[in-house]
Amino acid sequence: ETAIKYMTDGCLLKHILGDPNLSKFSVIILDEAHERTLTTDILFGLLKKLFQDKSPNRKEHLKVVIVKVTMDIHLNEMAGDILVFLTDQQRRIFLPPPPGIRKCVISTNISATSLTIDGIRYVVDGGFVKQLNHNPRLGLDILEVVPISKFPYLDPPNERLILEALKQLYQCDAIDRSGHVTRLGLSMVEFPLPPHLTCAVIRAASLDCEDLLLPIAAMLSVENVFIRPVDPEYQKEAEQRHRELAAKAGGFNDFATLAVIFEQCKSSGAPASWCQKHWIHWRCLFSAFRVEAQLRELIRKLKQ
Repeated sequence: ETAIKYMTDGCLLKHILGDPNLSKFSVIILDEAHERTLTTDILFGLLKKLFQDKSPNRKEHLKVVIVKVTMDIHLNEMAGDILVFLTDQQRRIFLPPPPGIRKCVISTNISATSLTIDGIRYVVDGGFVKQLNHNPRLGLDILEVVPISKFPYLDPPNERLILEALKQLYQCDAIDRSGHVTRLGLSMVEFPLPPHLTCAVIRAASLDCEDLLLPIAAMLSVENVFIRPVDPEYQKEAEQRHRELAAKAGGFNDFATLAVIFEQCKSSGAPASWCQKHWIHWRCLFSAFRVEAQLRELIRKLKQ
């Protein structure tokens, strides 16, 4: 039976670390590739190697699909017709659609330059085009369907940035002088945090004081938790609430304030209401709670 598993790019990267050949998967679809997160960029390189090389642990080649836009625009977008670039063309493209119906035009790429169709608001590129190529064997110019999308989506990394990354990993003892991954580096890979923050968490665990650092590490791994409204009246109220939280932390130390927010929200009977009262993003706090629990479990396994 076919099983579909939805996961974040970080979870997929963790799967690859445990199973480099992704032997339990036959097709990988990376959606929203245009967002270019660090994790997604790493996945591009790893998946490219996987689908090019057939592993002895796999019965067939891995299929990889990179999606830059979602294909359900006919359900979510406002009124307007759709133009889809494919390799064949249909007629009646200039006729208006019936009321309440969205027109979808299937056309060749010639529509991009030589046709103007009223009402078109959305364009979907199928990734193929008819191209005039010379066939030396036949001695003729023929139209061939060729892909216009290329998988090497990433630009070559900057050498200076690579050296800086290696320097940071060396400073964290994740790699040795020869560039080989150390035992600490292998442990750091398991943590969904930046290297320097992972190193701090592991060091805190070695001193049995991870309870102080884990909430802060979790809060630093999510988006900004503070709500800053545009309206001047609400803005003053939000700033006052934030100052009160900072005062409870003993001043204006950002790390201590984040720890106070984490603990007070978690211990409140109604965390969502607490966030609303203090102008804090509940969605971010909820994510931080989950990250903290994940980090605590990783630390537990590391100590065993």
